[in-house]
Amino acid sequence: MPSDGAFEGVELCPIGPEGAPQVLIWGDSHVRAFKEGLEQAAWDAATPALIIWHAGCAPLFGVTKTESYATPAQDAACTSDKAVIARDIATLETVRDVLLVGRWSYYASGRGVGLDAENTITLEGYGKSDNAAVLRAGLAASLPILQAQFGRVHVLEQMPELPRYDSREAARLLAHGRASEDDIAARSTVMRAKAEARYAQAREAMGAAPVIKMWDAVCTSETCSALQGTASWYFDNNHITNTAAKAMAARFSPLFEGRLSNE
Repeated sequence: MPSDGAFEGVELCPIGPEGAPQVLIWGDSHVRAFKEGLEQAAWDAATPALIIWHAGCAPLFGVTKTESYATPAQDAACTSDKAVIARDIATLETVRDVLLVGRWSYYASGRGVGLDAENTITLEGYGKSDNAAVLRAGLAASLPILQAQFGRVHVLEQMPELPRYDSREAARLLAHGRASEDDIAARSTVMRAKAEARYAQAREAMGAAPVIKMWDAVCTSETCSALQGTASWYFDNNHITNTAAKAMAARFSPLFEGRLSNE
């Protein structure tokens, strides 16, 4: 977090080999969840990169938020960080690709799901009256700004949400014999159609934006699950684990190798 100069007060995380960044990844806590996989891909491609992140803060210009579990100061910090990012992105002269990462369904719907359904968020910006419209307008405005500065801009498809799953609770239940492996498997799974319905507004808001697809890593045509083999790939109902991030690192190879198109 630089104390002065470019990106003052903004949380930055250089990944990959030393050098001026060629890839910029901007996101919320979901980018932190993917960090180990992104970093592995950056090293494999010998490509310096930079992560900019702020938990609970949509990586979009001109969009403010009010969250039920955040303080007014935390909400204001999201807005001020984005102002600094907008001011200073021109200093990243070597960046050629950008990836935006977020919990898009949360922003579009205005609330969590299942175990975190009580968490609410209100987006404001561009004169729109509901979250999905603000998200759509924010993407429509932010993508051209980033494209004009850097060229290629991509959006990461949010991993499907698993409403009832929490790895910590699953571990406690198993350790104390209060749930069977079949019970945990049921908690870890959601019907794909239900997950798609939850994500529909966010997917629509992305319009024609270039999207890096992720769902087939944890979904069949019918279900999506946190349990992949003997490993849990989710920490809670929407964040993946470091194990999952590393297992999916190869999906980011085209990004770091400069092989993604902007279509």
